[in-house]
Amino acid sequence: MVRKHLGPLRDALGLSHDTLMGLGRENPANPGEQFCMTVLGLRMARRANAVSALHGEVSRAMWTGLYPGKTEDTVPIGHITNGVHVPTFLHQAWADYFDGVLATNWRERLRDADFWKVIEALPDERYWETSQSVKAQMLASVRERLQREYVRKGLSAAQCRHVTRLLDPARPDVLTIGFARRFATYKRAALLLRDRAHFFAVAAKAMRQIVVDHARRRQADKRGGAAAEAVTLDENSVADSLDPETLTRLDSALSQLQQLEPRLAELVEMRFFAGLSVVQVAELREVATRTVLRDWRRARAYLFDSVRAAQT
Repeated sequence: MVRKHLGPLRDALGLSHDTLMGLGRENPANPGEQFCMTVLGLRMARRANAVSALHGEVSRAMWTGLYPGKTEDTVPIGHITNGVHVPTFLHQAWADYFDGVLATNWRERLRDADFWKVIEALPDERYWETSQSVKAQMLASVRERLQREYVRKGLSAAQCRHVTRLLDPARPDVLTIGFARRFATYKRAALLLRDRAHFFAVAAKAMRQIVVDHARRRQADKRGGAAAEAVTLDENSVADSLDPETLTRLDSALSQLQQLEPRLAELVEMRFFAGLSVVQVAELREVATRTVLRDWRRARAYLFDSVRAAQT
């Protein structure tokens, strides 16, 4: 493969085959190492950039060996974080909302992090109403485009209605999963969407991160507030029923449980953060209800003891 596609470049540069192959190896003198296009690119390019700050950190750690004498933080791989042109990217409904609740110069202060902290103090109702309005318009647009595409492909009206039935502009509160960028088949989305248990586990973990991050912000704003509550995790418990301090302690205890018994930690996420019932979890995991109840009791006992110990 290398000979076929890079042979002309090798010949034009006057390189031997071994020299070319060495350029694509971390250890050029090791003929047993596979040729790597990433290594070749890093050796031949004038500059190397990752696609985000985190990707830059990971890349520098991965390829430190290509730069003898350099420490990980001095490896010459930078990063470029993608951005958007806010005036054209932002929906008009959001622009109108910001015009009504923010200073008139908000468009000139897009990179002023302190300025945007005011968002935390805005009424949730108006913010959520704007979000749902924009989502409803998005659902209507997506449904219309899909219906046109399916008609062009020969699907019947009944088939079109079935495929797009959940894209209901009147129900923007329904969780809708979409991919804003190219989602190629090699990324295997079907694995996530076909395995319902895995999907709900991933969704529950995401909900946990969102709820706990929000709780931490609230906790930072209310230092010295009321004492933390006791954790009960009864059958009707949901994450937003706890005060921020207790919720962050619960998150720490749950992280510890994750190290000891991942299955129990996942169960708590599905029950407490995603709101699934014992019966629903049992169906997803294809186990008996009594098995889930037994695990739930064990998880509750561990978390109760851990949080109580943290409060003393």
